[in-house]
Amino acid sequence: MNYLTLFHFSRYEAASSMINLKLDPYQNLIGDNSVGALSMSKHSNKNIDFNSLAFLTEVRRYLYDKLEKEEQE
Repeated sequence: MNYLTLFHFSRYEAASSMINLKLDPYQNLIGDNSVGALSMSKHSNKNIDFNSLAFLTEVRRYLYDKLEKEEQE
């Protein structure tokens, strides 16, 4: 955890005049208010959960695979 905090500080905060260390860098990644939990929503059928983060990941993968194939040709 210390190494991650120092890496974050050296990469993002050191160039700024306002130095601000994050006490919990994982607060937006784990828990009820995490990015993954907030990306879930009910589909039109209330029994189905839709994960928009997973959907956008698949869209991105498809687009980059398509671009790589076009560059190879």
